[in-house]
Amino acid sequence: MLDLQTYNDLSIPIKWTDGTLVKVNQPTLKFMKKVTSIDESNIDGMADAVLELLNNNSSSRKFTKKDVENLNMKQFMAIAEEVIYFKDQVDSDPN
Repeated sequence: MLDLQTYNDLSIPIKWTDGTLVKVNQPTLKFMKKVTSIDESNIDGMADAVLELLNNNSSSRKFTKKDVENLNMKQFMAIAEEVIYFKDQVDSDPN
C-alpha cells in the first residue's frame, strides 16, 4: 500500500538570519511548476517564489517581501538552491 501520509512531514529546515529555525514545508507540484517557468533574469519573479516558499512553513512565521529583499544574494540563492536540491531528492527517490 502506498501511504501518502508518510510524505507529509518532509520539510526544509532553514535557520533564518535572526537565528530562528523555520521549517518550510516541502514544495507542492503546483509551486514547482511555477518556479520552473520563471526565467532566471526575472529577479522579481524569483523573489516572489522564494517568499511564497518561505510562507509555506509549519513554524507559523509570516515573511514579507521586505524580508526577502533584505537577504544578500548568497542567502537568497541558498534558499533557491535548497528548493532545487529538494526537488532532485524527490525525483531520485523511487518511493
